[in-house]
Amino acid sequence: GWVQSVTPKQSYFLNENFGVNVKPGYTLSSPPRPFFGATARSRGKEWQEILSKALKRYGIDKAEKAMELAARRAQSDIQETIRNNGTKEDRFPDRSPLTLAIYASQASVTAKANKRNIESTSGSARSQSLVKTGKMLNSIQYEIEGTKK
Repeated sequence: GWVQSVTPKQSYFLNENFGVNVKPGYTLSSPPRPFFGATARSRGKEWQEILSKALKRYGIDKAEKAMELAARRAQSDIQETIRNNGTKEDRFPDRSPLTLAIYASQASVTAKANKRNIESTSGSARSQSLVKTGKMLNSIQYEIEGTKK
């Protein structure tokens, strides 16, 4: 996250480009949305149990397979946290009205300068944080590095 005081140049820019009147000196902030840490706190014990049970089932010789099962679950859980705007224990704040206004202004015209309708379920109009294009969500992956023999 971050916190910042609006400068006169930023105030002018926001007003001219997005029609958003934010006075100089006003404080803007973006709250932290720690999707990885929140998921680890919420589901970490489950990941440990998966790994422990898999190691007992497959043996230490198949440790990579056991780690892959736990990693696959962690990947899925982290993506779920992003989609759900947090976990049951750690909810993330929605996008601010300022962010939504900026996104609406940017998305209201196509690359060919045609007006377009913005759906409330689209990435730009959605109040849910962390999901706009889906790129970050789809970038959550895992990698198991093997041991050298």
